[in-house]
Amino acid sequence: MKLSLILPLVLLSSALFVDASPLSMRGRGCPSILGSPDEPSGVPSELVPKGKKFKFLLSATGWQTYACNTTGKSWPLVGPSADLFNQLNQEKVGYHFFQPTAVNGGRATWKSIISCDDSYIIGKLNTTYPVGPDDIPWLLVDATKTSGNGAFTDVTNVVRINTKDGVAPPVTECGTKYKDGEKFDSRYATDYYFYH
Repeated sequence: MKLSLILPLVLLSSALFVDASPLSMRGRGCPSILGSPDEPSGVPSELVPKGKKFKFLLSATGWQTYACNTTGKSWPLVGPSADLFNQLNQEKVGYHFFQPTAVNGGRATWKSIISCDDSYIIGKLNTTYPVGPDDIPWLLVDATKTSGNGAFTDVTNVVRINTKDGVAPPVTECGTKYKDGEKFDSRYATDYYFYH
């Protein structure tokens, strides 16, 4: 084959190979962690942070972990472990957990898992709103620290609402069915409303 025919083919192949990845990345862009922007309804006034604006909503499913305390006949919360989902397309965009030690008094953490969004928020309990014996209570949480560049960077408050399940076993089972220190994972689902 003549050099004059080979060279254009090589150049064309090279151009296609080099440009394919950047074009696909430009087309997709950075996925958004932001959930539904619709203003929530049905939030009790006790849980609405004063002077703040609703930013976005993420749904969550996971576990509330408790540890049997036979001395106090109770089930203290060890912490949550939940995935956060963007309600616009049900993409997994974050993770909810407790910090090992408190940061400015807060341990509850919501963190992005999107590569181009390294933001997170740490918060502490402000208000509890009981909703019945079968579901964990609704909450208002105050931010004690935010970090990174992304959706959580300017969040000041989180409201947990629309909870389903997640409660500890009956206290009578701590020390009978469960040993002291034994952990129990309780499945739960909820919505988290983020304000700024």
